[in-house]
Amino acid sequence: MKSKIKALRESRKMTQEALTYAVYPCEYSIAPKNAPQTVVFRFVVQFTQFRDLVHTFPLGHPLHAPLELLWHTGPRLGEILGLMWGDFADKMQTTKNPCP
Repeated sequence: MKSKIKALRESRKMTQEALTYAVYPCEYSIAPKNAPQTVVFRFVVQFTQFRDLVHTFPLGHPLHAPLELLWHTGPRLGEILGLMWGDFADKMQTTKNPCP
């Protein structure tokens, strides 16, 4: 009986810690020593701002398709910054009229 109670207590504690980590992940993460110590301000692009960007770079402009892709897929900053040319090397194609 005591082993069942102990197992339930341990299970409850692990569940509680997992939920706490899910809600407050930054409290448990350790930054590398060489990480910047300043806070970087980030913001979410609102629909009106996106609409203005699309008007600035209309259909046919080289930046229109990437903007649409970014808006509709919602990548995180790390996902965007983590991309390298090698990720696209196999999919690159040449065209007669390359973008300026």
